Amino acid sequence: MKLADLDTALAAALAPLVPTLVKKVVVASDQVAGADLADLVQRLGLPAPWVLCIYGGGPMDEVNAAGGIYWHRPTYSVLFGVNKLRDNASARAGLYPLLAEVMSLLNHQTFSLAIEPVRIGPEVRLVDMLPQVLVYGVDVQTGFEWNISEEAA
Repeated sequence: MKLADLDTALAAALAPLVPTLVKKVVVASDQVAGADLADLVQRLGLPAPWVLCIYGGGPMDEVNAAGGIYWHRPTYSVLFGVNKLRDNASARAGLYPLLAEVMSLLNHQTFSLAIEPVRIGPEVRLVDMLPQVLVYGVDVQTGFEWNISEEAA
């Protein structure tokens, strides 16, 4: 499946499921640096300050000192805006199985969800958010869930 086709498929699958939450879907195959993330969020018109990140194939392959997170192909990351998804249990209940199906399609055994308040601006570096950013994980095959860190208040 081509990247553009995957982007379209994800957008089509997610948008009807939680129409009040999901605004836009983007799939990145190479890297998203911290400062670029804020710019990306702004350009996509995602509803500040909430961003949900799904990291496949292990949350991170490498974090550099400049605040960049790198994904080595064929690992993908999905970023889309949500409006306090963690406070909406019914939306979460419907969203997690769909995400598991999507990540299974990509051949990933696990994925991690991060729901994090993001300051929109060039000063944002993803590395600054790392202690709080990985808050939830699930094993696609077994359904085992774990908390990686405390969610931001």
